[in-house]
Amino acid sequence: SGPLLLPWESDYLTLTEYPDLGAFNDYLELIMQFGFTTLFVTAFPLAPLFALLNNIMEIRVDAIKLVTSTRRPPALRASTIGIWESVLQAVSILSVITNGLVISLTSDFVQRLTYSERAGSLHGYIDALFPLSPVKNSTLPSEQNCHYRGFYDANGERTTLFYEVFMAKLAFFIAFEHVVFFTKVVAMAMIPDVPKEIELRMKREQYLARRALEGFDDKAADEDTGHGADEDSEFEIDAAEVAEGFAAEV
Repeated sequence: SGPLLLPWESDYLTLTEYPDLGAFNDYLELIMQFGFTTLFVTAFPLAPLFALLNNIMEIRVDAIKLVTSTRRPPALRASTIGIWESVLQAVSILSVITNGLVISLTSDFVQRLTYSERAGSLHGYIDALFPLSPVKNSTLPSEQNCHYRGFYDANGERTTLFYEVFMAKLAFFIAFEHVVFFTKVVAMAMIPDVPKEIELRMKREQYLARRALEGFDDKAADEDTGHGADEDSEFEIDAAEVAEGFAAEV
């Protein structure tokens, strides 16, 4: 039998190395999921629910992968997620545009509303939406009494209702994207980038670091003047004093 290995030595030999690209593939997977979920949510409203369930499961799968399948990844400091934040912003803007176009152009919501406002009710809506074909004196059975979709008159010309519906759809799209963009901006302004608790902890660390540096400067000055005996107590920061000073600054 060979020499006994320490646990970390055994893990280093048996586990695979963490990918060179780091979390790039994980970011790419989540960005693609976010894109498909937001860009076409009106076509499949249950997509966000399935994305949530998938992410809950993937958290545990990634945890098992990091703990049992790969070596510990190298720690890298980063203040943001980098270019991925810009990608998410672009996808969110495109999603507002695509969903607005899907609702306004492919659904019957706007044209039903326009017809009901014009006629007072939806009575006759189907007849107006599917007029008779203008083909006359045709011997083909398939062309006799044939209905086709669109707001046209008996001669096959577009009616004024067609243009009213088109302008209503355009107005709905403009109003929809303005409302959603405004809501997005308000939400971004209300939700802080750094949580309050984390901000307080960061300020506390900065305060403690500044106090430590001030104590170090005082000790160095005393040593230069020959009064550096027993200055360790000046280096120690009393907990109550730190709390009072930090609260006063905050």
